[in-house]
Amino acid sequence: MRAVLAWIPVAGLLASVPAQQVTLRSIAGEQIAGARVAVGDDQVAVTRADGSTVELSLDEVESVSCNGQRPLTSKGPGRVWLRSGADFGAELVGAEGGSARLDVGFEAPISLGLVHLRALRFEAASAAPADSGFEDALASPPETTDLLFAWNRNSGKLTRLSVRVIALEEGRLRVDYRGERTVPLDQIHGLVFGVESGLVPVAPPAPSVRVLLAAGGPSLIARWTGAGDGRASFTLAEGPQVSLGFDQIDRIDVRSSRVQRLDAMAPVAVEQVPAFDVVRPFLVGEAPGGPGFVLGDREHVRGLCLFPRSRLTWSIDARAFDVFETTIGIDGRSTGPADAVFRILLDDTVLVERQHVTGGFVESVRVPLGAGNRLTLEVDFGERFDLGDHCVFADPRLLKL
Repeated sequence: MRAVLAWIPVAGLLASVPAQQVTLRSIAGEQIAGARVAVGDDQVAVTRADGSTVELSLDEVESVSCNGQRPLTSKGPGRVWLRSGADFGAELVGAEGGSARLDVGFEAPISLGLVHLRALRFEAASAAPADSGFEDALASPPETTDLLFAWNRNSGKLTRLSVRVIALEEGRLRVDYRGERTVPLDQIHGLVFGVESGLVPVAPPAPSVRVLLAAGGPSLIARWTGAGDGRASFTLAEGPQVSLGFDQIDRIDVRSSRVQRLDAMAPVAVEQVPAFDVVRPFLVGEAPGGPGFVLGDREHVRGLCLFPRSRLTWSIDARAFDVFETTIGIDGRSTGPADAVFRILLDDTVLVERQHVTGGFVESVRVPLGAGNRLTLEVDFGERFDLGDHCVFADPRLLKL
């Protein structure tokens, strides 16, 4: 339930962010623009320009757009890759056994367990013009061993060795290579950890957030723990607490326990009928025209693009949600003619059918779920076999009202 409150900053609970323009979008679709935002105890408060304040639980929030422009930068020449997917410029500033202390551009250095690292480079990539396969190893790491890229002091060449990393210590690395031995850090170009050497951290329980950093930076999985003095604080899935300026953040997406996104779930059944003997696989997060989707005057980041005739079915627990909603239409970048049929079914009952969907058609659809357990999205041929039938279900999601 949303409440309008007087703005009363409370230390340690809702600390304000001065003069920070943000736009909050709720899971119900409401947009709230404000110059101040506060966070505490899984609550978000936004103060509008007129001084009124809107407070929502974090579970009611879909995203907070900050449109920051200042990139996260590190003074270090190296780089670190996390198993969660992010990578940063980095400088190693300390080490202790199973963790590395790294300056990656946050307000302070952070300690990351080696188990959460996919790779670590101690110097610039340009230090090794012939990197002995570092990039290839990063793209396809070994299963059971780690790869050490170290300089041969005699030949001056970079050598790749299969090892098992034991510990990272001040000034040296301990490895098992035909017995335990140590390697000075100033002799190491980088490390690529094996698949079985670590694990992807578990996402925090909902409501958690995905923080998209400014200027095309990486995204972080975290809990949003607070805001104040123009900064937001988070606890990363990997464990460290970090602080970021709002001008370093592009957007904060909330993973709410009240929303389940269809494009993040694997369908249990996929049926496709070829057109001109060609089956065109469905696309997630993109259309043939490029990333995202264009429907009318709005761009959507998330969704599915299907080509007639396609029928995708998901197993759902409709009793846990109230409605299914999505925006349907033909991607605006399609250059061919279009004429398609859209259907949404719960079990075997057609809830929505739209015929003769052509370019320029856009409709936001919300349907009650009742007690079904199979949700199906289907697109069918219209009057012609049109190659421009780039059929979009944008932002498809199950929602608990």
